[in-house]
Amino acid sequence: MRRSSYKVKNNYCFLLTKQEFGIKIFFLEKGGIMAHKITEDCISCGACEAECPTEAISPGDDKYVIDPDKCTDCGACVEVCPTEAIIAP
Repeated sequence: MRRSSYKVKNNYCFLLTKQEFGIKIFFLEKGGIMAHKITEDCISCGACEAECPTEAISPGDDKYVIDPDKCTDCGACVEVCPTEAIIAP
């Protein structure tokens, strides 16, 4: 089972993943190529908004939306989405 935690410091999002053979640390720099996206499968539960360390997610008209200027592509939202409505770039 994979366990992750996300930390934001100085506009960088750190993904810490503990796996079978130790800890891997991934740097995800702000302003990457493309932000995560929320699909039409979103049920507007708000789980992703609460989990986002950079406050890039907000309610939209019919689903939640991700601000690409704030998103660091850390993936914290992906892990908490109950409908798997958030897709990686």
